[in-house]
Amino acid sequence: IEALRQGTKADIEALRQGTKADIAKVEAAVESLRQKTKADIETLRQGMKADLAKVEARIEAIKADLLKWMLGAMIAQGGLVVALVKLL
Repeated sequence: IEALRQGTKADIEALRQGTKADIAKVEAAVESLRQKTKADIETLRQGMKADLAKVEARIEAIKADLLKWMLGAMIAQGGLVVALVKLL
């Protein structure tokens, strides 16, 4: 019985050590995935910032074009009003 007890204790200790090693491997894998995920998120964030800057620049260009067209239309409209007033 004592031999079985010692054998069982040895088996339990071996399982305990194996389990600890497995847990350490899993923790290392999780940490590796966490770091990769953080890096991927940062890459996406930088890409989105660059895309946003491009969009903002395009919006500013469109605003400038729109203001040019509106000013031109206002001048043409004013000229038309002046011409109509002179004709009447």
